[in-house]
Amino acid sequence: MADRTVGLTVAAAVVAVRIAFMAYLGGALAEPARDQELYLRLAGSILDGKGLSFGSDENMLRVERSGDEGISGSWASDPRYVFGIGPVEEPSALVEPGYPMILAACMAVAGRVSGAVFLPNLLAQIVGALAVSEIARRLAGSRGAMLAGLSFAFYPYYV
Repeated sequence: MADRTVGLTVAAAVVAVRIAFMAYLGGALAEPARDQELYLRLAGSILDGKGLSFGSDENMLRVERSGDEGISGSWASDPRYVFGIGPVEEPSALVEPGYPMILAACMAVAGRVSGAVFLPNLLAQIVGALAVSEIARRLAGSRGAMLAGLSFAFYPYYV
C-alpha cells in the first residue's frame, strides 16, 4: 500500500466522520455545551472590539450551571467575577488568546455561527491523524499506518 494512499484514506476518513457528526448535530454545538461555547463567546467578544473579555451573561451561565458546593461552585458564586478572580466586562488574561483569536478570524470570514469552529478543528484533526499515521508507518509499516490513522479518525473523543 502506497504511503500516499494511506494519507489520503486517513484524511478522507477524518473529514467524512466529522461532516457526518456535524450533520447529525444539525450544525449546533454538542450538548451539554462546555468550553466550546465559552471560546465562541470569547471570539465574539474579540470581534465586537471588547478584546478577550467575559461578559456578564457568560458568568451568569457559569453561576447557574455550577450547582457544585466544592471549589468550582465557589469560583462561580460571585457574578461580578469569572472563575472567582477576573472581573466581568473587562479584558483579561484568564484564557490563553490563541484559540479565541483563530475562531474570531474564522467567524470574521464565515459569520458568527457555531460551524466556524469546524474548519480549524478539522484541520487540526487531519494533521493529528496524519502524524499518528506517519509514526505508525515508521514503526509498523503501511498496514500499521492505516490502522493507526483510521483508529484516530474514528476515536469518539476526537470527533
